[in-house]
Amino acid sequence: MDEVVSSELLPPAEGVARPAYKGDLVVRVTNKETGAHDDADVSGTTLVDV
Repeated sequence: MDEVVSSELLPPAEGVARPAYKGDLVVRVTNKETGAHDDADVSGTTLVDV
């Protein structure tokens, strides 16, 4: 089972919390004209600045 884990990092000096995510992620890219598709593994970690 794929699972994404998130947590809140301590706010930096400007006081804005930054969520962090990690986990498995697969994105399907589809050619609308032909219907051909490919699955891309984009798993990893990320920080989100809002």
